[in-house]
Amino acid sequence: MPPPAWWLRALGRVPLPLMYACAALLAWLMRAVLRYRVAVARDNLRAALPELSAAQRRRLLRRHYQSIAQVLVELPRVAVMSAGELRARVTMPNLQLVRTELAQGRAVLVLAAHQG
Repeated sequence: MPPPAWWLRALGRVPLPLMYACAALLAWLMRAVLRYRVAVARDNLRAALPELSAAQRRRLLRRHYQSIAQVLVELPRVAVMSAGELRARVTMPNLQLVRTELAQGRAVLVLAAHQG
């Protein structure tokens, strides 16, 4: 596998506090300026969580865009992480079950979520 592009490695070296500041700006741009799928997300929240107040749904919508932006700015970081740093940040319960299936020649589908 070829190494990541130079610009991706450069972005990955930006300190995390600065990356998260950029994520806050990106979240605001996506939600308030570009209005990227805001109406769809708002409608989905209203349909899925009718018990929440409008203010609670607005907070949830803001947090949704913050989460998307944080994932986007964190992605370049993976390009420069050592194997040890990556292992420290990613947990995989029951990894031995996956290894056992792979050792027996079976395909394994792993689903993951970004939490935090």
